[in-house]
Amino acid sequence: MSTSRTREKADKVTFTQTEVTSAITAGDTAARAGRKNLIINGGMQVAQRATSVTGVGNGGNGFSTCDRWEYVESGTTGSVFTLTQSTDAPSGFGNSMKFDCTTAESTLAANEQLRLRYKFEGQDLQQLKKGTSEAESFTLSFWVKSHTTGAAAVCFYAANRQISALYTINSSATWEKKTITFSGDSTTAIPNDANDGFQLWFQLFAGSNNTSGTLPTSWTTYNENNNAVGQVLNIASSTDNYFQVTGVQLELGSVATDFEHRSYGEELALCQRYFYQHIKGAGFISLAMMYGATESYGYIDFPVTMRVPPTGSAVSGTNYYVCYTGGSGPNFNGITFSDTTTNTTRVQVELNTSATAGNAAMYQTGNANAGVSFDAEL
Repeated sequence: MSTSRTREKADKVTFTQTEVTSAITAGDTAARAGRKNLIINGGMQVAQRATSVTGVGNGGNGFSTCDRWEYVESGTTGSVFTLTQSTDAPSGFGNSMKFDCTTAESTLAANEQLRLRYKFEGQDLQQLKKGTSEAESFTLSFWVKSHTTGAAAVCFYAANRQISALYTINSSATWEKKTITFSGDSTTAIPNDANDGFQLWFQLFAGSNNTSGTLPTSWTTYNENNNAVGQVLNIASSTDNYFQVTGVQLELGSVATDFEHRSYGEELALCQRYFYQHIKGAGFISLAMMYGATESYGYIDFPVTMRVPPTGSAVSGTNYYVCYTGGSGPNFNGITFSDTTTNTTRVQVELNTSATAGNAAMYQTGNANAGVSFDAEL
């Protein structure tokens, strides 16, 4: 009995008040640090559409490689770029998004500009308290690498109001981390819904229509002339030029913390709320049944609830798709999507040859260029 009590005393561990307080503080800090990054795919991990796209520009806009990041061009630009999900990244990151100039434009017209844009759902940013007297400041941090150096503008836009800041690319072909804190905006609340409530712009070049005013370093009514005042960076000026970015983080407060790394699976699911690549290349589309001799119906369930009922699209081409039914595999060239919700859609096809009504069926792609996707982007 005496030996047992001695062992209990020997095994007992005591902590000082300082150690207890430190442990509680560390745990509280870790809890508050969780889910701090308001940006989805800031590490450029996910690229459902493609990992490389050539010939982007010369009037084109839209999403091409890294999910959630949109190429936005205006004016009559003649510059052309290759966009890639690059494996060149700073230490601690696996990917970046790269703009590589393949056709240069020597002189920018006044109305020409190019930006990389990210849009937020309004309901995801209520913690900014925008439009109230308690509006929160927020901090943007990111890693950037560029062939050309100089000042570049980054801008936030919401409800016809804007705020901008300049950062400087100091060294060519070198990864540099930038951190910028923006004040809160006590004017105009962000609607608490699933629509576009807030935007982030990285300006990649800008004509005089975007540089002739005064840089809005505090929130003000939107004026195009103020967007990128002081911008020197012009990635369209030479085919030697490129621009890369990764590790984009937006968080509450005036202190930039370490980038919040999420698993690929988490990041993919977050991206699929806005865009879902169901199949690309050879593979299975859905089970179905023959409603008539040539008319067939199937259903696709989305892996996550999408932001709004998405627009479905299928890459078209002769013999791109096959319907296996009753031991045969007649082709079909078109797919119609209907009764679409945020969780599922009906797939309707018209076969090129007759089959037996009531038979079970299975849709598959029949060509490496085929693909089915769903878009619910902001």
